[in-house]
Amino acid sequence: MRKISFWIWTILAIVSAYLLNNQQGNIPALGYLLSPTHGFWQQMEPAKPEFPAAVSAQLSAPVEVIWDSTMVPHVFAENDADLYFVQGYITASMRRWQMDFQTRAASGRISEVIGAAAIDFDKAMRRKGMLIG
Repeated sequence: MRKISFWIWTILAIVSAYLLNNQQGNIPALGYLLSPTHGFWQQMEPAKPEFPAAVSAQLSAPVEVIWDSTMVPHVFAENDADLYFVQGYITASMRRWQMDFQTRAASGRISEVIGAAAIDFDKAMRRKGMLIG
């Protein structure tokens, strides 16, 4: 049974790859569009976040941030304090929406963002008493 399941999923993967990477009638190939490293996902965030002047003023020495092709930051600093500060700033700036969403969810205010569909969730979270702010 395991071998049959393996071959079914292998054939399904090959057929999916073929269909996504080749034009089907009037529908263009969608594989490149859906690719997480090349497709529309690249338009979701700015290419390389820049540091505001307030962040640069808090550093005691120059810090260099190099972004590779997959948007992974490599931080080079002359001291540990600047390195950790810049690393924390980059992490927070890339996760700003997630952190806001999680604090709203914990305090029972997620319906402010999602709408009426989350009212039951908000009621349950407010009963737990984790109000923030």
